[in-house]
Amino acid sequence: MIHVYSGPTITAAEVTAICPQAVHHPPIRHGDLITLAPTPDDVVVILDGLFHGVAPIRHKEILAVLADGVTVVGASSMGALRAAELHPYGMHGIGEIYQAYRDGRITADDAVTVQHTPDGQPLGEPLVTLLHTLDTASKEGIISTADTDRLAALARSLHYSRRSWTAVRRAAQHDLGLVAAVDAVTDRYACRSRSTDLKHRDAVTALRAAAGQLPAPDTNSWSTTRWRTSFLRHWTTAFTVRDIAGASVPFRAELQHQQIYDPGFPGRWRARVLAWITGLPAGAAGTDEAALRTAAGRGITLDTLTPDQAGYWITPAETKRCDAHEQLLRLLVRSARVDAATLVWPSTREEAVGLLNPRIDSGQHTAEAWLLNGTIARSGPNRQVHLLDPERLRAHLAETWQTPHAPRALDAAARDRAFPNMDAAVEATRPFYLRAIGARRLLPVPAAAT
Repeated sequence: MIHVYSGPTITAAEVTAICPQAVHHPPIRHGDLITLAPTPDDVVVILDGLFHGVAPIRHKEILAVLADGVTVVGASSMGALRAAELHPYGMHGIGEIYQAYRDGRITADDAVTVQHTPDGQPLGEPLVTLLHTLDTASKEGIISTADTDRLAALARSLHYSRRSWTAVRRAAQHDLGLVAAVDAVTDRYACRSRSTDLKHRDAVTALRAAAGQLPAPDTNSWSTTRWRTSFLRHWTTAFTVRDIAGASVPFRAELQHQQIYDPGFPGRWRARVLAWITGLPAGAAGTDEAALRTAAGRGITLDTLTPDQAGYWITPAETKRCDAHEQLLRLLVRSARVDAATLVWPSTREEAVGLLNPRIDSGQHTAEAWLLNGTIARSGPNRQVHLLDPERLRAHLAETWQTPHAPRALDAAARDRAFPNMDAAVEATRPFYLRAIGARRLLPVPAAAT
């Protein structure tokens, strides 16, 4: 399968005409490749991408699919930028714009940027098109080299959101000779003429290349190194989704539901952390003792910790109730999730085997909670879950976890469920709270029929 991400550079109809087997997608944004989950048999062509007001596609997201053997092609716009940055890692770059970025002849990210409507209609001209048109006009003798340089400087001085031939002409209005030069160029080359649209030309070249035979990415020099980060793992849980009851439910939400509401989660999390520390199977006999030996081998015992250090993880009640071994085991478990780069925290459903309770359909619970949240939000002003009082959520968690409503106790209980602290647990609870308390009673009562 060939997946093409494009918008103002080339239309979906043009993509299909050039590459009939392609699946067209809107301009790429952060998370799209993770959600797509392409296979090594797929080819991904990145032409246009979003960045203003939304997060752009991250380099590590592209590296992740390259490491899985997916062929990724970049050209024209955002694709040319990312290909210039990632061609040493196996991403294919195609076209003149890619080459200019790769060789340093273009350095500004906004040189390929153009504002456009939601349906992909451009509202101006990117700098690369303006400069290419001016250069073409100069070579064909339409305008002088001096006027070309001066108009190019004016085009560069404009913010990307304002770049157009009209804006360039306005910027040159105090010089009648430059105004005449702009008019000569626009008379000769119609606005958005494909003959001078370098981005479109590169897109066509890239699509034709993708429809042919491209070599698989060469990732041997880096894919076996420790290149994955906690950010990539975090994004993977956020953008790996299942379609449930009309909602795209991310894996992260399913994890969070069980962290909060499954009474068995703390026990499974503890077994998972101790197994990760020791290398033994989760729940194996002798795991506690092996974890204590491993910690001691790293110089971690209650005797080597200051009272403040131990007290950060262990509550005063636990210091009285639990022996030293149990206190240290709880400390080890509660501290494991603070660094999200630790591989003990799953980023995929496959990695979560043994941690998720298969008897709880957390995806369905999440979809129902989101549906209820939306219905209540539409029923009146100020009824959104992000406006819920954090103290109300804390009280809800204290009751759910049967934990004293005290800061130290709540932090400890949150860490037993793999949250870094109670504040993080509170924020994770917001989407589930209304459903958990049976908040359908908050909905308006339909008027009685007469």
